Formats: sequence, structure tokens, C-alpha cells
Amino acid sequence: MMRTFQQQRNYERLEQLPPQLDQLTASSFRWIWEVLSNLWQLPSSEPKVRQKMDSSGTLYWQAYDPLHHLTIRFEDEQAVMEWLDRQIYRRSRANLWNIDG
Repeated sequence: MMRTFQQQRNYERLEQLPPQLDQLTASSFRWIWEVLSNLWQLPSSEPKVRQKMDSSGTLYWQAYDPLHHLTIRFEDEQAVMEWLDRQIYRRSRANLWNIDG
């Protein structure tokens, strides 16, 4: 497509325009949010559970409660599930009264 001299000049001027302010602002806010959320990322208060194997080859479950800094070993999955249920119940009751659980 052939452009006139005026069209070509207008096109070149448009190419030299800086990005729109709203685009700059949105990307700046996104970048700032990512940086701040990474800096102030709070550790999770959720229990963490992993299945592990000891030196004799026995499988067991290890649970970590970050609120109380406790690591607990369970021999079967049912015991872990019961412990998790108690943790959730305890936390939900504590939150009703605004007490740290």
C-alpha cells in the first residue's frame, strides 16, 4: 500500500508517541503489587502434611503445625485425618471469639 507524504509523516509521528498513561499506570501498579506481595508474603498458617519413609523402609506421615511450631509423626493416614479435623475445628472456634488458635 502506497502512502501519501502526509500519511507517512502522521504514521511516523504516531510511532514516536510514548505509551498511553493508563497502560503505563496499570503495568506499574501490577509490578508494584508483585514486588510488595513477594516482600510481605506471610507464611501460611495451614498445617503441612507429607508422607515419608524412615531408614527401615516404613512409611509414615509427618505433619507440621506452623502456628504452634510442632512436628508430629503419624503411623497411618486415618490418624493424620483426625488430627487435621481437630486442628480445623480448634481454629474455627478460636476465630469465632477473635482469639488466636
